[in-house]
Amino acid sequence: MGMVHVLDLTGTIIKSFRPHSASVLDMCIDDTGDFVATASVDGRVVVYSLSTPEVFSFDFRRPMHTISLEPGFGKRGSRAYVSGGKAGVLVLHEKGWLGHTQTTIGTDEGPVWLTRWRGQLIAWANDLGVKIYDTASQTRIGSIDRPQNSPRADMYKCSFYWQDDTTLLIAWADQIKIVRFRSRIRPGASAATLSADVSAVFQLDCMVSGIVPHVSPIAAAEAGASTPSSFLVLAYIPPDDAVLEEATDDPVAQRRKAANPPQLRLISRAGTEMSSDVLSVANYFKYSCNDYSLIEADSSSGRCYVFLSPANIVIARPRDQRDHVDWLVERKRYDEALEEIAKIDKTGHEVTKIGEQYVEHLIAEGEYEKAAQLCPKFYARNANKWENLVYLFAEKRKLPVRRQYFHLYWH
Repeated sequence: MGMVHVLDLTGTIIKSFRPHSASVLDMCIDDTGDFVATASVDGRVVVYSLSTPEVFSFDFRRPMHTISLEPGFGKRGSRAYVSGGKAGVLVLHEKGWLGHTQTTIGTDEGPVWLTRWRGQLIAWANDLGVKIYDTASQTRIGSIDRPQNSPRADMYKCSFYWQDDTTLLIAWADQIKIVRFRSRIRPGASAATLSADVSAVFQLDCMVSGIVPHVSPIAAAEAGASTPSSFLVLAYIPPDDAVLEEATDDPVAQRRKAANPPQLRLISRAGTEMSSDVLSVANYFKYSCNDYSLIEADSSSGRCYVFLSPANIVIARPRDQRDHVDWLVERKRYDEALEEIAKIDKTGHEVTKIGEQYVEHLIAEGEYEKAAQLCPKFYARNANKWENLVYLFAEKRKLPVRRQYFHLYWH
């Protein structure tokens, strides 16, 4: 209880330490990968350096739900971070000459469930909705209300993700909102200020445990696009409508139902579901929506996604063009697979390999005429393979078909 394990993306433990005496509810790692910040049920927030003795620890005497470090934390002398929890207060901590100073930027709106800092903006979620604070002007600049008729905030947590400095993706219960921040000069004002606008709202048929933007590697390779073209959503499907109800005295309704396994869904910017994969999770039937998390990470092979449950850590990587080719081959869509592999196979070896699989598949399906037409293209002048084909066609009593296409290649 209260342990923190730092792992690389192969699952190897790099370091372990115990900053708390009770469960850790939130964690944040700075851009350099050196500082780890944690918030715990024991009422404490801790910022711990993995390479130096530097440690900050504060006791708020109430369960702390969330913590977020300022951008570039490890390179800045201010060592600023924000934290909040059960007490309903969001506090900004900054290091000064006499130690850390504390500034309250949100209070009296219920427990603070989540906070994340991007650029000059800090977002946090409480029972009423998501609030935005501008550190440059030191003012609150926006409030995005919790969806109407939404189930209890403590049962279905708010998830949000900063896509960039001016775009925030918010997922709460079964709804997604895209919020954009723009600079405007208001009437009578002497300078421009930031304001928040909800640019899109999507209603889903599931609850959302996590959301991150997704850039298709295939689209990026073909069109050079780097703008996220879709969302990756961690979907939780409640076992029945009873779990959506508010507090009840009915013992049948109170009884916990077996949960469904979580799903990883790819949703387009138009709100259309593009794909869905059920995740293999141990003891999934015991878990609720709040037990799962989804984050984005960097690896040596590019961006990847990390799914966390109480018993599992799963690494998901975007499918690239070769994965797409494998997918087509698995489904025996060889014509499409050959077209795609020809775009990336410079040596021709993989084209030949898939072509040979295609010919073997056609023979097995009894499509001898089409198989014979393709043989010269993929088998070239390989004597051993030609000999095997001769025996194969002879065995099927289709040698005359073979002669029609192969006589120029057989000597």
